[in-house]
Amino acid sequence: MKKLKRALISAVTACTCACATLGYVGEMPNEADAATTGTSVHILNVSNLPNIYYGTSLSVLIQHNGTNILVDAGTELAGSPEIVEQYLKGQGVEKIDHMVLTHAHNDHAGGMVHQIEKFDVSNLYIKGIDWSMGSYGRTRVFYDEVYLNAQYKINSDGSVVNIVEPAVEGYRVQLDAETYFEIYNCTTVYEKQYYNQDYNYFSFMVKFTHKNASVLIGGDDGDLNEENEINRIGQCEVFVLRHHGTAGPYTTWAILDEVRPSYCVASGINQAVAADVISMCEYATGRSLMITGDSGHIVFDSNGTNLIPRS
Repeated sequence: MKKLKRALISAVTACTCACATLGYVGEMPNEADAATTGTSVHILNVSNLPNIYYGTSLSVLIQHNGTNILVDAGTELAGSPEIVEQYLKGQGVEKIDHMVLTHAHNDHAGGMVHQIEKFDVSNLYIKGIDWSMGSYGRTRVFYDEVYLNAQYKINSDGSVVNIVEPAVEGYRVQLDAETYFEIYNCTTVYEKQYYNQDYNYFSFMVKFTHKNASVLIGGDDGDLNEENEINRIGQCEVFVLRHHGTAGPYTTWAILDEVRPSYCVASGINQAVAADVISMCEYATGRSLMITGDSGHIVFDSNGTNLIPRS
């Protein structure tokens, strides 16, 4: 499906979707029919490409017994969408069961329409925005393109995409008895009263749990939301840093104390990661910070107890 015309995107700004309640959305996976088995987390390297903003970009693929979860899809620039597409196909992905857009900035949302076009998509999780006070420039374009292309997508089996706006903190999607993902920073919508606030503060964070092993994908969330997250998220073995490990109010002692990670990962290039963030993560984990721009795609496999870096 080609991208919708800008005229349509401008005209259709009030779309309705059900604010789902806490619980599973969609069909439970049939493990007997799964194309692949096992559980893995893939932090893609889509950051050290020409013309990438500040050398930062995020896309994470989570696979669990044939179920595919894609959190963000990198930027629209420099062939990044094609890199994500080919990586997903290389992992046997034919359908994206759960697609999560943390927020509508280019380095997270820019490549998402491409993936909607190339793969069947069952569910899209996206945060509502009140557009009544302005256009927000490119942010609105990315949001509209993702939302509307998902809304008008017809999958190969004739099904359509279920669009969900989570409305409770820790909104949970249960994959099986011991595996689920949760979405945080759901309840504050970007609206008039927040017009002068950084849109990054409205980014989702996503926690994926397989038995006793968890990863937290920070998106671009920041310290203003920690009162809704501390004493709620809990320990996660892997922390994909908020805002790619850059300087600012993103990597704080409060969130590190909450998550208590064994590994920290920055989805960017070394030059984009703040020196104090590197020091904080090394102190918190006792390990060097892992950076996609230096290491390439970073993969962890779960045995249900630990997330183990794939060599």
